[in-house]
Amino acid sequence: MAQRLIVIHGRSTKPAERRKAELLERALLLGLDRFSPKKAEKVRNGTVKVDYVYYGDVNNAILGKKNKKTRARLTARDADNKNAPCLPAGNYELAID
Repeated sequence: MAQRLIVIHGRSTKPAERRKAELLERALLLGLDRFSPKKAEKVRNGTVKVDYVYYGDVNNAILGKKNKKTRARLTARDADNKNAPCLPAGNYELAID
């Protein structure tokens, strides 16, 4: 039986899709390494597939439209989603570090 993880982000504003997936994978592997290095290796080598569901472009548009402060924080652009406004990834990177 194939093993697969599906990771779905929350509903707040998000960084660009590709960067968000990279950060999620990094956080997932850090957590798995602490819990079970053997299971982390299964994710690393592709035995366990991981799919990242992204709808941050939709969240960012909705939340940015509703709130001027939120819109002002969306200073980066998501090249994979028609250059939609998104959060810079810096704060996410700091949290993982």
